[in-house]
Amino acid sequence: MKIGRAIRQGRIVPNKPKEEKPHFYGIWSSENQPQAMGPMYMPAPKLKLPGHIESYNPPTEYFFDEDESKTWEQADPSNRKIDFIPAKYPSLRLIPEYSDFVQQRFDCCLDLYLAPQMLRRRAKLDISDPSKLLPKLPSPKDLRPFPSVCAIKYIHKNGTWIRTLSIDPRRMWVSTGSEDGQVRVWECKVGCCTFKWSLGINYSKPVYSLEWCPDPRKCLLSVVV
Repeated sequence: MKIGRAIRQGRIVPNKPKEEKPHFYGIWSSENQPQAMGPMYMPAPKLKLPGHIESYNPPTEYFFDEDESKTWEQADPSNRKIDFIPAKYPSLRLIPEYSDFVQQRFDCCLDLYLAPQMLRRRAKLDISDPSKLLPKLPSPKDLRPFPSVCAIKYIHKNGTWIRTLSIDPRRMWVSTGSEDGQVRVWECKVGCCTFKWSLGINYSKPVYSLEWCPDPRKCLLSVVV
């Protein structure tokens, strides 16, 4: 009854709108700005995938010689490209335990703990200088192992190189074009040169391509010089 009498008298106003108070804040301070609760989420860095050098049976190109081993041992651990010297084992069961495993994991966890909590934003491309858009070429020292096997070479008995060859659709003839501008046709069963044509007198330009007609009913050979 008292509440109803107070409402009728106007002393209590139901659903009264709240008065908006002026909000004052410092222009140069960031104390009143909302801050995120807790540290920012930062995913752990992805580990580098193992390569051939980390295999228990790596290729011989990755093995160190005496000078490289001394240089690796005398270098500071932070300046070494790899943390171990490649070694070869006959089987996976004979690999010994990695002595620095615990220390390496501890260093990784310590780096992740001490890493700054910040996000990296992509930098805008500077199109005014096109040379900056070109990728950097790797050093030849980092491109190991280098190829050590020579490609197959087809050479005639007189020393001229064969530039191109083609096989007959009936598998009876093999035609070759050499650097001296001559086209030879060989018989597959016997292995001897049956036909030989020289493209012009004193013609020294090589034959770049030749091809048999795909129709087995037609014995036709096209040559490009």
